Amino acid sequence: MPVKAYDMLAHTLTRAGIPGPKALQALRHYVVAGEVDRACDVAFDMYRTSEDWEGRIWDELMQIALQEVGLADPYAVEQVHSLRKIKETTEIYNPAGGGMHCLCFVQAIRYLCACGRDDSLEAVTREIRGALDGGAQPVIPDFCYDHHTRLGVEWGRTPLDFLDPDGGSKVVPALEGVAEPYIARLREILTPEYGHGEKFKAPGYIAWEHFNARSGVSADLILAAFQKCIRRAMEREALMVACDGFLSGRDFENYFFNRMVIMSIEDIGMGDPNCHRLMAAYRDSRTYFPDDPDTRLMYLLQGVRYLCSCKKERATELIKGIMVKEFAAGKVPEMPE
Repeated sequence: MPVKAYDMLAHTLTRAGIPGPKALQALRHYVVAGEVDRACDVAFDMYRTSEDWEGRIWDELMQIALQEVGLADPYAVEQVHSLRKIKETTEIYNPAGGGMHCLCFVQAIRYLCACGRDDSLEAVTREIRGALDGGAQPVIPDFCYDHHTRLGVEWGRTPLDFLDPDGGSKVVPALEGVAEPYIARLREILTPEYGHGEKFKAPGYIAWEHFNARSGVSADLILAAFQKCIRRAMEREALMVACDGFLSGRDFENYFFNRMVIMSIEDIGMGDPNCHRLMAAYRDSRTYFPDDPDTRLMYLLQGVRYLCSCKKERATELIKGIMVKEFAAGKVPEMPE
């Protein structure tokens, strides 16, 4: 197993002679306490020690944003990730003069110190993981068996059923009055194709139907339940499905993180127009922790919690679906006079 950077640095001293673990604990303590100047002093000592130590500053700040600030300011994760990417692409490491690298971590510290605190994620993660390890099974509600799954296709479910008021596309809490005209239009388009008992030809998750998650549940159902439970704000069910998939391997993990980015546009839409930035930050932030599955799992579960809490509307996805059908039938765009 690769040795974590944290473990290697644990046996070194900062330039001021502070043991690695003590410096990291001090940085977190001061940030959580909102003590900007002391936190910046600790971080600058770490920064001027080495580039490896600079990396640990950022790892710690990213984990503070996720674990200590949490849903008190969900966008803290995006702020810290963005600043880390900026420093990586702007200037070189400059411990003597500080430079842009120093500016970025000072800005991140100031931002985090000003945030509220919600450290509930660790307890939620521990409870969900413990339930699965204890033999609990993820719940797959009936509405997940839609035309995207093998069983849903066998049962005759189609894209038209998906649009039913209690079908797989239902969102909670819904941003009322936004998607309804597009649902009506798409139903009108799909009725000649699927309104007389015709079967849908291929499930959306067909490549997954021959695999099972750790729980033994078919992978296509796990993927379907992940998105549809989030759509309905069924937080615990979604967290159980997400954790089960995550523990089943990197293919599930990668799928879930990419799917959350898609959902931020497809299902959240104008409920939170900036949500795609946050979900992309969750997805990309976890790549800094390749040997730390606990942190990667927390990024996933926090993303699920946030998506469940959002107001939702699917007009963007519906407009896309309408255009695909209408242009395939020969529609051309109108031009201004």
